[in-house]
Amino acid sequence: MNLTNENNGFFDYEKFKMMKKHPIIINVARGGAINEADLVKALDEGLISGAGIDVLTSETPDLDNCGLVGRENVILTPHSAFYSDTSMYLLSRIPAENITACLSGEYDKANRIVNNIK
Repeated sequence: MNLTNENNGFFDYEKFKMMKKHPIIINVARGGAINEADLVKALDEGLISGAGIDVLTSETPDLDNCGLVGRENVILTPHSAFYSDTSMYLLSRIPAENITACLSGEYDKANRIVNNIK
């Protein structure tokens, strides 16, 4: 998921209030998709039962002042949900294949061209 203006802070207090079954929120995508202050408020009020968070809004969060730290119903991990032998292999393979395809003029074989410069 790309973080865009449309989904930045998408999960906020108003969305949490609409959730009828007091879910557990899991975010392994983009930290900015969840308004962290609103999540803390929703957890405090029991609107959300718990959270599993692998990504926070800041890449270098101030954990001493993060309202999600130290809660029994929140698990924070250091942006490591992607980690596996396969993902580590693909982190090397896909860029190498993309470079090879683009240098060969075979842009259609590239996994994703972001800026469409050919």
